[in-house]
Amino acid sequence: GFLELAMAGVREVFGTAECVLRNLVIAEALKLSEATTTTVQVIVTPAGPDDHTVRVFSRPAGSDADDRSAWRLHVSCEASRADSGVASRRERDSLLRGPTQSIDVEQYYATLGEQGVHYGPAFQVIRSVDRGDHEVLGRLVVLNTLAHDASRMSVHPALLDGCLQLVGAALPSDEAARADDVCVPVGIGAYRVHRRG
Repeated sequence: GFLELAMAGVREVFGTAECVLRNLVIAEALKLSEATTTTVQVIVTPAGPDDHTVRVFSRPAGSDADDRSAWRLHVSCEASRADSGVASRRERDSLLRGPTQSIDVEQYYATLGEQGVHYGPAFQVIRSVDRGDHEVLGRLVVLNTLAHDASRMSVHPALLDGCLQLVGAALPSDEAARADDVCVPVGIGAYRVHRRG
């Protein structure tokens, strides 16, 4: 959601998908309901010769358009053009810095379920996980039934969500076993899409 909205706004301003988001802060979740309508707005403003500020707001539909206090800030970040260089391919084994431990994916989703986080089949995209010292590498696959939508987006929401699901897997197993809290990202240092889909 938020990353796709921010990237769409930046693409519109820059006229290209070759951009990078930095220092993204998620200030507040956006709760959507089938019972109500919400207006969402992405504002991209210049912050320097090559930099822009991106903010994502929402307000309940039907609220007074002149009432600025009705708008809720959800996300803010910086955006700039990225070089058009192609990302170098790296072998999977070279991505983690040290020894790794494989994590049982079925058990990982079961643990998330015990913590109150339930993913339906479309969002259970993790196929393998290798954990190093406070780092994790996962292989993710979107269901074939969803793959046809991927070309319309920078990154399919199920795939991006799967990347964020890996955050908890980066915790050492003793910390993860004791944790009753769910890990939810509230910021991203840098985000760039090298290939859409």
